[in-house]
Formats: sequence, structure tokens, C-alpha cells
Amino acid sequence: MSAVNEDLLAASRSRRFWRFVRDVIIVAVVLLLLAWGSKVFFIRVFSIPSASMSATLQIGDRVMVNQLQAGEGSFSRGDVVVFRDSQDWVPDVPVASKGPVEVVLETLKIVDPPEEQYVIKRVVGLPGDHVVCCDAQLRVSVNGVPVTEPYLHDPQLGSSFGLPFDVVVPEGSVWVMGDNRQNSSDSRRHQGQPGRGFVPISDVVGTALAVTWPIRDWRTLGETQAFGDVPATTAVATK
Repeated sequence: MSAVNEDLLAASRSRRFWRFVRDVIIVAVVLLLLAWGSKVFFIRVFSIPSASMSATLQIGDRVMVNQLQAGEGSFSRGDVVVFRDSQDWVPDVPVASKGPVEVVLETLKIVDPPEEQYVIKRVVGLPGDHVVCCDAQLRVSVNGVPVTEPYLHDPQLGSSFGLPFDVVVPEGSVWVMGDNRQNSSDSRRHQGQPGRGFVPISDVVGTALAVTWPIRDWRTLGETQAFGDVPATTAVATK
């Protein structure tokens, strides 16, 4: 083969190589943009860190959260929501030093900073609701109606566990509880804090739609039918 042909072949190989590199970069950028766009504007996926929502959610489950269902009026009693832990309900997690990749991904909001804590619970009371625990069957009552909650970890044990309450949910807040009432750091356990156990709706990130992982456990979330007989509130309490 002549020197000219060898040079042409080498140049062709070089062009193919750089076209391949270019295509890989384009695909990577597109995937990052899609991940960023879906996370920032619509869907996020959260991992369940504790057993406070069992048997509905198990440790390690991944849940898909709709961020468009975050503001007041966008979710209902019985929906499962994720919210920022602005009131320090969850113990701080030690944060290791971050590498440049982690910093870039956090800056682009593709992944959450490990120091930013989130909590997942079920909405039991909306603004203005009168929520009381418990009746003779250990059921929570909302606006005077006892609620039978089929999703509880142990329905026979009910919701008391030495933590009775009688509250009216203030404007701009919700009352939340875990499905594992025996082992859930929820609104009941934080009544003595400045927030009195109420979660600001402004802290709500979104509504959990479904378990996406593991695949064998895929299912939708939310149990609004349990609250179907609860009447709407006619007045909203102020803080």
C-alpha cells in the first residue's frame, strides 16, 4: 500500500473516531438534560430510608414523586407526600467530602445534596381539618368522622401508642402520619416543637405516585377512599 493510501486510511479512521466521540458526548449531554429536566420540572425518584411507612413502603423501595402535585389543593387526604425536613425531624447525616463530579451533578440539580433531608408520610389532615386520636377502636377521626385505614402496618393496634392528639390544622399546613404508627416520627411526635407537628405545605416536594423499584413490588400509592366520608372544612384555622 502506498504512503498516500495509508495516510488517507489513517485520516478516515481518525474522522470516524472523532465522530464516535462526538456522538457519545451528544448522547451523554441529552441524557443529562433529560434527567435534569424531568427532576427539576416534573418527576423525582426517592429512596425509602426507614420502616416508618411499612407495610406500604419498605426500606430500599424507590418511589416516583410528581412535583407538580406539591402546592395547596394539589393533593388529598390519604395521599403520600415527600417534604423537606425544615424542622429537623430527621437526625443529621454525616456528609463526606465531595468530588468534582458530585459537585457538578448537585449544581445541575440532577442529584440531591446528601445533607438535604426529606421525609415521606401520609397526609391525614388538610388546612382547617379537625384531627383527633383516638376513638374506642383506636381510629383517627377527621372532622368528626372516624377513618378506617386499611394500609396501616397493624390496623388492630390503631394510631394511639400513647400519643393522643386533638388538633385543628392551620392554614398553609398539613398533618402527616406514617403507616407504621408504632414506629414513625411524624406529626404526633413533634407536637412539642415550635411547628407543633404541622408540616408547611411550602415544604412539600410532591406527591408519591408509585413504587418503581424493585420491579416485583411495582404499585401505585395513595388511599384517598379511606377518607371518602370526611366532610370538607368550612373554615381554615390561622397559625
